Amino acid sequence: SAGPEQHNHVLSSSTRTMLRGVGKQPNLSFCCLPTSSSLLQSTIYNRNVSFLHNSRGFYPSATCRIPRMLLRNRAEQRRFLNLHEYQSKGLMTSYGVRVQKGKVASTPKEARNIAEELVSEDAKELILKAQIHAGGRGQGHFDTGFQGGVQVLGNAKEVEENAMKMLGNSLITKQTGPEGQLVSKVLVHEGVTFSRE
Repeated sequence: SAGPEQHNHVLSSSTRTMLRGVGKQPNLSFCCLPTSSSLLQSTIYNRNVSFLHNSRGFYPSATCRIPRMLLRNRAEQRRFLNLHEYQSKGLMTSYGVRVQKGKVASTPKEARNIAEELVSEDAKELILKAQIHAGGRGQGHFDTGFQGGVQVLGNAKEVEENAMKMLGNSLITKQTGPEGQLVSKVLVHEGVTFSRE
């Protein structure tokens, strides 16, 4: 079947790199996958398919076994870089991008101290966020029954009390699975008013 060097003009550099790696594996030949084709979405996950190129794009041909590394559907994709929200905001701040004032805490007392500091700097609202590698935190719930991994609060005492309910417990969201993820850090930052998201 066709090798990646024949189709460099239509394959991304990351795809070409993957295909070169596939070629080094025994008993596997190159398979050129389409970069954007709804036509092949139903057949892309079959394992005994290769793709031939002509003037209209890529079409399937039963001559090549596609390795499993190229067959992951979106629900099975793995992350190779995980950043918590506080880490991402730290990176943006280091490059001059404006983000909310705030800090990360690993104990309820630390969370309260950060909240008091923000209030002294005229913060009107305090936002407390559980730090896990998953979305949907605001609609999630903890294994203790406590609702919401994102809380909008009015004072430092409330921040401490809510941090106590988050830290050391597992937060369950639509992206974590039923076991949830353990919360070991919380982000405390000021609330801001925005016109659109």
